[in-house]
Amino acid sequence: MKLNIKKLLVFAAASALAGSGLLVAGPAVAAGPAAPVTAFSADLCATDGLADHTTEDPKAYVGSSMPDLTLVSGQRLDHYNAGGTVLLYNTSGGAGGGTPNCALYYDNETESPVVEWLYCTDQTSKTCSNIDTNGQLQQDGELVGNLEDKAGNARLTADQEKLISYIIRHDLSVPIDNFMSTVDVITNETSAGRSARQNLVWCVSDPEDFGIPLEYWCGEAMGPEKQALILASMPDEPTLSLSPAESEISVDNTAELTLSTNLVNQPISVSSDSGALALCSPQSDVTFEDGALVISSSTSVTKDIQLCALGEAPGNIHVQATATAIHSDEVSWVQSPGTQEIACQVYAHTSAGASSQLNTAVEIVVSEDTNGNDGNDGNDGNDGNDGENTDGNDGENTDGNDGENTDGNDGENTDGNDGENTDGNDGENTDGNDGENTDGSNGTEDSEELAKTGANGYTAFITSGFMFLGVGAAAVLFTRKKTAQRA
Repeated sequence: MKLNIKKLLVFAAASALAGSGLLVAGPAVAAGPAAPVTAFSADLCATDGLADHTTEDPKAYVGSSMPDLTLVSGQRLDHYNAGGTVLLYNTSGGAGGGTPNCALYYDNETESPVVEWLYCTDQTSKTCSNIDTNGQLQQDGELVGNLEDKAGNARLTADQEKLISYIIRHDLSVPIDNFMSTVDVITNETSAGRSARQNLVWCVSDPEDFGIPLEYWCGEAMGPEKQALILASMPDEPTLSLSPAESEISVDNTAELTLSTNLVNQPISVSSDSGALALCSPQSDVTFEDGALVISSSTSVTKDIQLCALGEAPGNIHVQATATAIHSDEVSWVQSPGTQEIACQVYAHTSAGASSQLNTAVEIVVSEDTNGNDGNDGNDGNDGNDGENTDGNDGENTDGNDGENTDGNDGENTDGNDGENTDGNDGENTDGNDGENTDGSNGTEDSEELAKTGANGYTAFITSGFMFLGVGAAAVLFTRKKTAQRA
């Protein structure tokens, strides 16, 4: 965020009073040039050329005041070197009152003189902008003092100050009206555009002090709904952040990111240096076109937006978001002290370098394979064993034995044995499976599983002694009976 030193000094002065419960704007010491400068002529405020100054040329003024209203010398120069704002001339290029007025100040950010238009925020107060031959400010023949920095206009609410800040920094569309505005866009470049902007400021600061024409025009140009949208776009603490769901994805997968912000009704630039970037799903209050993301809201909210980026090739996806926050610190406030009888208006003007630039970025790694294995679960097979079967045994069958039959033995016989062999297995092995191992599987099952699936024959004989003979005889009788029944 860029810092406006002048604004910070003003705020610090006001904070001392605010701490006591009094929200009173007071003067502050602003910083001028590091080394005092000598007399010089200031630039003109923004116009479309001298022809815009419909009655006078500020640099060749004909009247009772200074011949060059842009000349900064004498008490003007002293005030400028001390960090003060110097009122130069009025909206018509003359020295006799009126509003807005062109003014000069030293900007600490750019270390250079800056000219800006001052807009009145007290419609019924005096302009205090008449300039005498010495460049001093007068009102009704009385000296009213140089412009002093203020923390704001104590008469206005915080929301009114925010709205005025927005109005004097943005060229807004307004309805054309013979009395209030002869242009359809407020601007500083023409006297008509400045007049319309000044009226729009008064729509906020002094709506009750005008009759029907202003009330009707203000309702069209700056009604309650428009004001709500502007206020929603100006959070006191603007935020913008990006966070990825995962820091790494594999090629051709989609990375999901969350953009979190309270910046609404204004564009947020979001871009990616690789991979297509889009909203993960449509949202009625969010648009994302040509890299500009806009959240529409009539209230100040913090919203999370889900963005998706496709990892098209190995490498990194770099996503960044940038926005310029709109807030009331973009405006400075000044006022002449006046006299006991003369109340001077508070002016508002834009502050060079006061806008807040918010930036955030994330990087997501796109790799060939995020788990580094050829299989689905880190092995060559599906379950950590060789072959296509899923039970850890050889063959396509699922019962851990050879052959297509489902009784776990070879051949067509139904007694579970092969020929004269009576141990329920074929060949020399004694574990009911085919191979050299003795645990009933081609893997390395533990002894408990062995007891469940592979114990018979000699194992039973060793562990059960002669009981095996009884059990074996019973088994023979049973199987032969069963064979006879099948026959």
